[in-house]
Amino acid sequence: MAGSIINEIDNSGGSGGIAACDTANALTGVTYSQSGNVVTVTTNGHCVAAPDLTNTNLCQVPQQTTASGISLLSSNTITASNIAGISTSIPGLPNPFQAIVDAAANVKHCTMNAPAETANLVVNSDLCLDITTAITGAIGSLPIDGIVITPPVNYFTKGTYTSQSVPDCFETDATTISDALTGEVWINQGGGFVKVGS
Repeated sequence: MAGSIINEIDNSGGSGGIAACDTANALTGVTYSQSGNVVTVTTNGHCVAAPDLTNTNLCQVPQQTTASGISLLSSNTITASNIAGISTSIPGLPNPFQAIVDAAANVKHCTMNAPAETANLVVNSDLCLDITTAITGAIGSLPIDGIVITPPVNYFTKGTYTSQSVPDCFETDATTISDALTGEVWINQGGGFVKVGS
């Protein structure tokens, strides 16, 4: 799973034994548990600080040392979400940040040379992320007509991430592709994949 609020989650909750997820750079206060091919990621009802809105990968694929030949297309589906701390002063005006954050979380990613333990993986998440810093940093101190920010700004989200084997990542509708062996990354731009850093 790539993308971004769901790529920076910490195993400080005491679940460092998740074979399918590299939790080394996870957010403090997020816990992981695994039963078979199901990983549960939660903040246990508490809100934890999220440094940015560009990372939505809760289960980073561990770096590989040998080619597995396995390609996995993964997607995250938000089943419930809400942002508290941002409101509109205009009746009927939807929260513009809600759609942006949800869209960033609902992306498809394909991983080449994925480890076998990530095949058919299901990651269920129930999180509260404090995105105050990310939101205020994104809009600065400029007032936006009709939008009222009352910190803290918390993003409550529940979702399910799933993966399936595919023959070729470059023949999918993924937003991004990464190679777990080489670390290379490609982004889908207009229907074609462009290598990052080329």
